[in-house]
Amino acid sequence: MAVVAVRSDTGWPGIAAHVVERTTITSLPFVTHFNAGHGTSYHHAGQVTRRGGNGWANLSLQDVLPTYRWIIRPRGNSRMAASLCFEEAWEGGSCLRLTGALAPEFDVSVHLYQTRLTAPAGTHLTVRAKTPSDPKFSLRALVVLDGDPLDTVEVLLTTTDTGGWKTYTAALPQQGAGTVLQLGLKLALDRTARTDLAYDVRVGQLVLHTEAFTAPSAPTALTVDHATALSPTSKALRLSWTPPTPGEAVHHYEVHRGTTVLTHLAATPNTVAYLARLDREGDTTTTLTVTSVGPEGTHSATGATTTVEWG
Repeated sequence: MAVVAVRSDTGWPGIAAHVVERTTITSLPFVTHFNAGHGTSYHHAGQVTRRGGNGWANLSLQDVLPTYRWIIRPRGNSRMAASLCFEEAWEGGSCLRLTGALAPEFDVSVHLYQTRLTAPAGTHLTVRAKTPSDPKFSLRALVVLDGDPLDTVEVLLTTTDTGGWKTYTAALPQQGAGTVLQLGLKLALDRTARTDLAYDVRVGQLVLHTEAFTAPSAPTALTVDHATALSPTSKALRLSWTPPTPGEAVHHYEVHRGTTVLTHLAATPNTVAYLARLDREGDTTTTLTVTSVGPEGTHSATGATTTVEWG
């Protein structure tokens, strides 16, 4: 049955006014990089691995994007605007951007995800974000549990990093073990701050997990199954490789040009890939590398390689 929303004098309320939200986030670990599956550049661990051209699009890499776009609750003289940012990312092509201003002793909350996650004792949160360096600024996770769905638990996130992409961590309180129903973030400024704080926060990763992540093993036997010459300096390639040990957590594979400095070319959850165009860049050979990528974005320490010959 179709749901029809009626536009009122104050604007269209959206389908959320007529349909109760559901969630596909039902098991740990939950990982999102706020990656929309397309972008003008590609990033790994906060570093650009591909830029220029016509951008890229690969919906196989799209993360579960926020359920609520956007529910923002300021307290006091604070404000926030939320959006997806395609200028920076921790993994992929986009991240969450929160901009606005905080007044001393006030805060602003953004509710992001509805979930249904069983969170046993020992569950941890990891957030990678670019945040103000002001020591009066704090970042907190907002967690709603099934034991008291009307109460939001605030979890202070801490970091020892001082600049760039900072890694924030926190453990869910022991009494908080149960089913997590909602996840969000809260930005606050301590009451001892002297002036308002303008902020432009980038959130590149949000993870709820029980164990430390380890890098997956590398794939093997990267092979060029077929090559088609498009011109004397370009080819189309069909590639295949052998996955690592069965049972390892591999989210997807990435194909790169090079072996030490890797330039992103393609990504796929499968063990085959098609490169519509590989251009020669001066050398008589081009080395391709494929790496395994874990659920949280960690690449295998090494990769399988093969060499493309140019006549």
